Amino acid sequence: MDELTKVEQQLKARIAESDAPRTVLRAPELRALYAGMGSIPPAERAAYGKRINELKQQLTQAAARREDELSQEALAPIDMTAPMDYNTPRPPLLPASQGSIHPLMQEIERIADIFYRMGFVVEESREIDDQFHMFESLNFPKG
Repeated sequence: MDELTKVEQQLKARIAESDAPRTVLRAPELRALYAGMGSIPPAERAAYGKRINELKQQLTQAAARREDELSQEALAPIDMTAPMDYNTPRPPLLPASQGSIHPLMQEIERIADIFYRMGFVVEESREIDDQFHMFESLNFPKG
């Protein structure tokens, strides 16, 4: 059972540091615990399996909490006085094999999100305007 505690501590630490905590749930250490059940005496096998399942549930909950933390960090307000770090890595592109949002729409949504977190509101209007709204209401001279 000491091995279970050791693996639990390792995987929980890895989840706490990871940007993709769900990937830790497929760790080889966890698979090795399931594979090692064959070497456990039959009398202890049920308790050992129950402990592994409890560990998996704890890790799943920890991964979900970490994903919530990461999503909250992504939506945090932007500090306009903080210096810009140009050396941060860019996010990876989506694979072309799956459908995705057009890159221009992604950027428009990203920019709108930035302005929203700065306190602005994004308003959408008509795409085609008439003569009155384009010129006359703005006091442009006729001609």
